[in-house]
Amino acid sequence: MPHIARRFLLSGSRLALAGFLTGLTGLLLFVPLSGHAPAVTAAYGTSLMAMSVVTVLGAGATVMVVQRLAGARRRPGREDVPAVGEPDPATRELHDLCALVLLGTALLPPLLVLVGTLVWLTDDTGLAAVAYWSRAPGMVFVPLGAMISGLLVLEDRQRVQLRIAVENLVLVAAAAVLLARVDLSPVRVLLAVGFVGVLVDGFTFLRLRYRLGEGSGARLGAVLRGGWAVLRRGVRPRLRRLPALVSGTTDALVMMSSFMVVMLVAHRDGAATAAVTAVLVNVVRTLVVPLKQFGIVGGRLAAAADDPGGIDRRLRLFAGCVTALLAPLGLLLLIFPAAPGWLTGEALAHPDAETAIRLVGLQLLVEGVAGFGSSALKIVVSPGASLPHLMAVMYGFAVPAVVVLSLAGRLSLVSLWAVMLSARLVFVGCVLWVHRGWRARAGGVAVPGG
Repeated sequence: MPHIARRFLLSGSRLALAGFLTGLTGLLLFVPLSGHAPAVTAAYGTSLMAMSVVTVLGAGATVMVVQRLAGARRRPGREDVPAVGEPDPATRELHDLCALVLLGTALLPPLLVLVGTLVWLTDDTGLAAVAYWSRAPGMVFVPLGAMISGLLVLEDRQRVQLRIAVENLVLVAAAAVLLARVDLSPVRVLLAVGFVGVLVDGFTFLRLRYRLGEGSGARLGAVLRGGWAVLRRGVRPRLRRLPALVSGTTDALVMMSSFMVVMLVAHRDGAATAAVTAVLVNVVRTLVVPLKQFGIVGGRLAAAADDPGGIDRRLRLFAGCVTALLAPLGLLLLIFPAAPGWLTGEALAHPDAETAIRLVGLQLLVEGVAGFGSSALKIVVSPGASLPHLMAVMYGFAVPAVVVLSLAGRLSLVSLWAVMLSARLVFVGCVLWVHRGWRARAGGVAVPGG
């Protein structure tokens, strides 16, 4: 079994690293905010989480492109649509997907306004609104960029995303160091951080388009023209199919939207609580979201075993590998909870911050089951194996509990993160229950899926 473990770790790491580096890029911009009041850090963290919700929605385009076009015998969109005659099936499918992406892009402004209104209503300082609206314009690049990412995956060119993620990390690190050396007011530093984010989003889109290959301008232009042609034939049918864009990322959307509500509610307890919550939520997001890639790789490798017993052994092995990867960091937060202070400075200067950090450390110790296990079961059992349980835990327990504590005046940093940890532990039980049910079924046949 050691060889299959090495294969899992190598393949999963390649897919997960780009996502991790992208999350780390967002965390680096906490550095120039570390010398300001906690309200500034809380404002940026809230805007970062709001952008994550939109990014997750856009990532559905990547999943859909791969799912719908992976079986095409030719690479889609390589040729322009002939002036006379019908395009090949793969190109027609791509044009139809492009129409959905374009429609989703057109609906982004009202979505951004809705989220921005929620941010404004829940923050008395007005700083969160500044951070949000200075960053929001970059979101217009997300849907088309996600579609291009899907085309690159179809061409087996995932290294392009990894290279761009590394380049972005270097650029943002340089910008963070520069901004940290300049004495700016809270509003100006938030505007500067938002401007850096928008530049990175736009630059990322241009590089994705360029890296798509030789003649990418004509190729992407042909796809866009085909998408507009599909939309002109009728918008209403595409509106009904628009929810399918997020079907592949529904679990991440549940997590991000729940985190967003929790952060907005945290503002009611004060800027200090909101600042610590903002930092920790984004740390958890950065570490946990890439586990989805490990789950996809692990699920596929496990499903390739000859019998249910072999699948089960591989799942347990892979879950152990992920736990071993996260355990050092989890133990670091448990034993040395002051360690994250170098990144955020005064933002974590809260009397209960160390207790909250320790609770996050405990959560990381169970993510081998919660994060990896739930994603792997999407492949081994069914695409929606653990989704109902996740929705029930987050929307039925975690979010209502935080809201009730806030309304009752009992919300604190410790109680908030105790609820979040409890919800994750309940979800661990749900994942184990789904796994046990699969094992108990006769045959235990794996169902390929995404």
